[in-house]
Amino acid sequence: MINTAKDWVKGRVRNKTTNIDSVTEPAEAPTGDGKVFARQIMAYVRRLPEKEKEALYLVFSAGMSHREAATVMACKESTVSWYIHEARKKLQSFQAQECRYG
Repeated sequence: MINTAKDWVKGRVRNKTTNIDSVTEPAEAPTGDGKVFARQIMAYVRRLPEKEKEALYLVFSAGMSHREAATVMACKESTVSWYIHEARKKLQSFQAQECRYG
């Protein structure tokens, strides 16, 4: 029964995922400064380690809970939370560096 649930979650993701490196524009394309900001964020996301990118995608883009993402990634729920925490810190760091050095 548990394996069936895991297979269902994996199949749900497998059938509707998009490689995050291939995303160039957000689903609702912003205009003006928002468009520039969205492109910068996607450039920062591409620089993240694979596990952090995967966790961000599963939770924020695919709309999964941390528990569901953990099942797909074959790790603990707390690990997914840590990946997202680290990714957010790095994204803030990338943005701060960009502001400092232009």
